[in-house]
Amino acid sequence: MNISFILINIIIILKLIYAQSDTIEDCIPINKILRKEPSYNCCLNNGVICSNNRIIKIYLYISDGANIELPSELGNLSNLEYLYVKIDNLNGSIPAELGNLSKLKFIYIDGGNMSGSIPNELGNISDLEELYLSRINLKGSIPSSLGKLSKLKIIKLHNNGLSGSIPPELGNLSNLEEININGNKLSGFIPSELGKLSNLKILELAENKLSGSIPSELGNLSNLKILNLSQNKLSDSIPPELGKLSNIETLDLSTNDLTGSIPHELGNLSRLKTLTLSNNNLSGSIPKEVKKLNIKLYTSNNPLLGSDSSNDSTIIIIIVIIACVLGLSILFAFVYSKTKKNVGVDNRNTSYASSSAPRNNPSLGVNNATRLGISNMTVSTNRSTVSNITTSTFK
Repeated sequence: MNISFILINIIIILKLIYAQSDTIEDCIPINKILRKEPSYNCCLNNGVICSNNRIIKIYLYISDGANIELPSELGNLSNLEYLYVKIDNLNGSIPAELGNLSKLKFIYIDGGNMSGSIPNELGNISDLEELYLSRINLKGSIPSSLGKLSKLKIIKLHNNGLSGSIPPELGNLSNLEEININGNKLSGFIPSELGKLSNLKILELAENKLSGSIPSELGNLSNLKILNLSQNKLSDSIPPELGKLSNIETLDLSTNDLTGSIPHELGNLSRLKTLTLSNNNLSGSIPKEVKKLNIKLYTSNNPLLGSDSSNDSTIIIIIVIIACVLGLSILFAFVYSKTKKNVGVDNRNTSYASSSAPRNNPSLGVNNATRLGISNMTVSTNRSTVSNITTSTFK
């Protein structure tokens, strides 16, 4: 009995020692970040969550991260599911060893003065669902190996110095809901394969150097709510297929080299709240279907772009001019008619006066006017004489 009891105690002690050594081993990379002694039990830290003496979640925020780097030993945390590291002035690069963490579902690395590129090995994290690598001064291209992350829902690589093209392999990520690669130096075409991402809700590719046309396949993204392709070098016309984005709320195609007219199909976007098309080379007019939408519409700095209101004004001006011409024509006709009638009356009066007046007697050599004058004088004289005679008689 005593021997059995002793053996049981030895086994328990050995397990405790083994468990403690495991915990310390997991804590080695964390203690480097925390600037602690290697023997420190990092599971006591609020930002480290352990289960069965193994680290499963890391949530670290350090305001002063000068001279701190992410240690390669992070790749030894085989039970790690969640990695959140926000460290101001973080140095170094992303450890390629993170690709060994097959249970990792969430990566968020943000902060400061990092260098290097996105490791190809991240494409081996088969359970990864969310990848945030923003504002950490990354260079190089986006690895095509990320197209193997079949469970990935969110990828945010914005505000870095990434170059090269967008890998078409991202179109294989059928569970993807958000892509944000704003603020990089990406070039080349927008892959048409992105049109296969049926669950995509947010696609932001702004502030890059993307060229070519907007793929019509993007019109297949029926769940898309935000599409931001602004501040690139996109050319050609706006594909009418974008009018099929039935759930779109924000559509920003500003500051590109887009030409042609605004498709009237955009008027089908019943859930649209903001449409930004400014700083392009669009022409024609704003379709009535678009103007009927209750949205914020920005179309400034499109030199050749008019609006239906200007066309309506032109039509109104033409109608007014025609009305004025017709009015003047009627007035002229009326005045002409009255004038002609008055002239006719004057002619008849003149004719009547001529027929009533005595005619000239050529033998006397006196004209009618003279004779009329003499006749009037005679009548006047006779009347005066008669008047005088009558007066004297009554006296």
